[in-house]
Amino acid sequence: MARLDWILRYPETASGTSTKTLLQLVTTAHQRIVLKEVSLSWKGISNTAAPVLVELLYQTTAGTMTAANPVAEDVGAGETLQTTGQRDATAEPTAGNIIRAWEVHQQSGFLWQGEILISPGGTARRIGLRLVSPGASVSTTGYLKGEE
Repeated sequence: MARLDWILRYPETASGTSTKTLLQLVTTAHQRIVLKEVSLSWKGISNTAAPVLVELLYQTTAGTMTAANPVAEDVGAGETLQTTGQRDATAEPTAGNIIRAWEVHQQSGFLWQGEILISPGGTARRIGLRLVSPGASVSTTGYLKGEE
């Protein structure tokens, strides 16, 4: 690893009222990454609203999304990121194993920090950040942060 830190942001957008993948990272076939941080926040208006289920998971297909590649945090590094990304699924990718899950109230946000080594093992891996909405659409923003 070259310790090239990157961030993939999700611009403020309505979350929708059903299951929705906000962000998806795609590793190359032979490049490990370390996921270090996940952050989301909402602008919910009801203090009695049910929490949103946030899932970090492997996905086996791309779904239909808009390209949104991670950017290097050190703009002077001179290296090219190999990891690519997408955002805002209009057709959901196929879900694989869930890596982490959190329930978070719509009037707040959360920040997870740790390290998850994503080793592609000869094939590209897709890692998704997905919301399972309790039925209310709220304005959402967030990011995934890591290194390769």
